[in-house]
Amino acid sequence: MIPEPQTTAPAPDISFPVETALDDLLTPEMRTSLLPKRPTEALPYYVDTSPFDENAVRELAAQVAAREARRIAELERKAEEERLRKEAEAKRIAEQKRKEEEAKRQAEAERKQKEEAERKKAEEERQRKEAEAKRLAEEQRKAEEAKQVAEKQPEPTPAPTPEPEAQPAQKEDEQTQVALAPVPAPATRKPSPPVTRPGARLETDPAVLADPKAAKALEQFKHFALEWIAKNNRTYVKGTRDNIKVTEQGGMYVAQYMTSEPSSLETLVKPSEYDHTPFIGVMRYEEKLYRAEGATPEAAKSGTFEEIDSTRITEIFRYAKNKWQY
Repeated sequence: MIPEPQTTAPAPDISFPVETALDDLLTPEMRTSLLPKRPTEALPYYVDTSPFDENAVRELAAQVAAREARRIAELERKAEEERLRKEAEAKRIAEQKRKEEEAKRQAEAERKQKEEAERKKAEEERQRKEAEAKRLAEEQRKAEEAKQVAEKQPEPTPAPTPEPEAQPAQKEDEQTQVALAPVPAPATRKPSPPVTRPGARLETDPAVLADPKAAKALEQFKHFALEWIAKNNRTYVKGTRDNIKVTEQGGMYVAQYMTSEPSSLETLVKPSEYDHTPFIGVMRYEEKLYRAEGATPEAAKSGTFEEIDSTRITEIFRYAKNKWQY
C-alpha cells in the first residue's frame, strides 16, 4: 500500500501594507553588516536561503504595526489638539465679538440717554426763556399802559369867570349917572401854569438807589445801554454816514441814513420779585432819520443832512448773575 503524500497547510498570509521605510526596520547591527552604498544607491538586498523563521517575522510585523499605531495615534492626538485649539479660538472670537456688541449697545444707550437729557435740558431752558419773555412783555405792557395813562391826563381847565348879576332897574337919574361914569377895564386872567406829565422821562426811584446793589446795577446798566446803542448802530440800523442809502425822487437824489442817538438815552432800574433776576432795567432812546438832497448821488451824500423823523424805542433787560442780559 502506497502511502499518500502528506501535504502541508499553506502558511498564513501575514503581509499587509505599511508606510514604514526599510531603513526604520534595520537595527544598527544589521546596518553594519550591509555593504557600503553610494548616496544615490538603494539598499542592497538578497534572497535569504536560510530557513524561514516565522516567529521573527511575526515579531517584526508586530513592531511595524505598533510603530504604525503610535504614528496614527500621534496624528490623531495632533488632530484633536488642533480641533480643540480651533474650537477655543472660535469661542474666544465669539466672546470678543459679544463683548464688542455689548459695548456698542451700552455706548448707544448712553448716547441716547445723554441726548434725551440734553433735549430735556434744552426744553426746560426754552420754557424758562418763554416764561421770562412773557413776564418781561407783561411788565413792558404795564409800563406802556402807565405811560399812556400819564400822557392822556387832561390839562386843568380854568374856572369860568362869573358873569355880573343883572341889577334891578334904577331910576332915570341913576341910570344917567351910571352911563356917564367911566367903564372899568375887564379883569385879566392869569395864565395857568404848565402841566407836568409824570413818567415823561425814565428815572430810577431814589428809594431804590438806597440799596447799594441797586446803585451798582444802575451804574452798570448805563454803560451797558451805551454799548447796546453802539452795537445797534454797527449791526442793526448801521447808523453812520458810511451806510447812506441814495434814491431818486422826482429828478433829485435823496440820501438818507438812520442812527440811534446816544444823547437821548434814558435808563431806569427797579427791583424784581424773582431771586434769579433781582433787577429789571428799562432803556429808552431815539432812532433818528436824516435826509439830504442833491442833483447827483455824490452831491446828495455830501450835502447837509437834516433830521426828518424820530422814533422812541423802549427796551427791557434783566440783571442776572451780576450782569445785564437781553
